[in-house]
Amino acid sequence: MPQKEIANTFKRKFTRLYTEKNFNGTVLLAQNNTVLWQAALGIADFRNGNELSLASTFNLASVSKPIFATAILLLKEQRKLRLKDPITKYLPGLYAPGVTVRHLLHHTSGLADYIELMDEHWTKKRQVENKDVLRLFQKLQPKLYFSPGSKFEYSNTGYAFLANIIAKASGKTVQEFLQQEIFTELGMANTHLCNAGSPESSLQAIGFRSKKTRNKLYHQTYLDGVSGDGNICSNVTDLLKFDNALRNGKLLQDATLRKAYKPAKIKGKKSYYGFGWELYPSGDFVEHSGEWQGFRTYFGRDLSSGYTFIVLDNSNNSAMLDTVQSILDKFYQ
Repeated sequence: MPQKEIANTFKRKFTRLYTEKNFNGTVLLAQNNTVLWQAALGIADFRNGNELSLASTFNLASVSKPIFATAILLLKEQRKLRLKDPITKYLPGLYAPGVTVRHLLHHTSGLADYIELMDEHWTKKRQVENKDVLRLFQKLQPKLYFSPGSKFEYSNTGYAFLANIIAKASGKTVQEFLQQEIFTELGMANTHLCNAGSPESSLQAIGFRSKKTRNKLYHQTYLDGVSGDGNICSNVTDLLKFDNALRNGKLLQDATLRKAYKPAKIKGKKSYYGFGWELYPSGDFVEHSGEWQGFRTYFGRDLSSGYTFIVLDNSNNSAMLDTVQSILDKFYQ
């Protein structure tokens, strides 16, 4: 794959999207930690007109999941948990017969959707936190959707509970563990938990959506006190550091990473999700996308040729993810 061709394709497509008001964000394309093209296109905060920079931080939405999965795998390597542990070891009182930490990572737990339960049983006047999600599940004891390990079904609940498990197994808050073991370790100075109540960084891109000729705030909801399934804020530069640390073995051992990039087996079949990563059938490419409020995010990693693709948008533009996929489809058949 020619470097110049793929870099020019990203530059041409996203410059056009920005011109057509279908993209407002930052883009970075690199190979083996060498940046091939990067750009900041648009506004960070429509309320004051501040422009985006490459340092601007975005709510990663579900692109947070690979980072939380990495935290779990670090705890495994530190022998503070095992992937085969039942989650009730860390979350007592939860109805989750047969559900293990591995099931949460793979989205094969069968746990009920916490967002649906919160919409039904929680007042939107109060922020929901991870402890509230756990308490509601302990109270309601919702049945599993299916037998653990029998089916793949994308689960925000599972990753929210992984955040609870990180705190329980490490003896630290989630922010403390992530900060000490990943963000500070890798020099990710502008990455942090950005759930409701945390201080807002001056670099924060504010989520918005355009309605007719006006922009409207589209930034947070009452669910933004929950982390694990989302709510890490970062920028393209810090995500490249995270990517490079995974590639060079600074974060996790090679044996652990090989398992992270393997799909779950479901009744003899395979899903296309590893530990926090969506997998291409070839096994050579891992990725994750995210959507939450005004944010659209993408993080793709070619494991064989070293390409890294990072795109972050704060303007609710669904065309962004479609464009990324159309470009990659051209180069990855």
